[in-house]
Amino acid sequence: MKKYTLWVVGVLLIGVAVVIRLLHESPEDAHERMHAEEARAQAEIDALGSLPPEQQLPQLRKYLSLETPVAVRTAAVDGLARLGTPEAGALLREAMHDYASPVRVRVSMPPASIKSPRSKYSRKNFIRSSSSSFWRKKS
Repeated sequence: MKKYTLWVVGVLLIGVAVVIRLLHESPEDAHERMHAEEARAQAEIDALGSLPPEQQLPQLRKYLSLETPVAVRTAAVDGLARLGTPEAGALLREAMHDYASPVRVRVSMPPASIKSPRSKYSRKNFIRSSSSSFWRKKS
């Protein structure tokens, strides 16, 4: 009888725990939170376009850090390409060493869709001006 009572109490406790777990919804999903942060950062990068380049560079440098999601870093590369300053070019060259291939691919893409009246350089020229012998034209 004592053994039977322990089993019943154990099954009831497990049942109550399962019901509580099913009824309790977590306030937010970590995956959804990550996507919301990415969307917010990409909107901020787009909004930076109205600021002067001196104010845009520190923010874009922050978004290029390896702690940020890949989607945010690729959006930051687009923002840097729109700037067209030598400092932005240096950051683009640094982004060529990113561990995520989408970021490297975005840096190497032609800037056809990213034109800015301030930009007198293209991404291609930024990359080729690197000290790396890989990018130098062969004579």
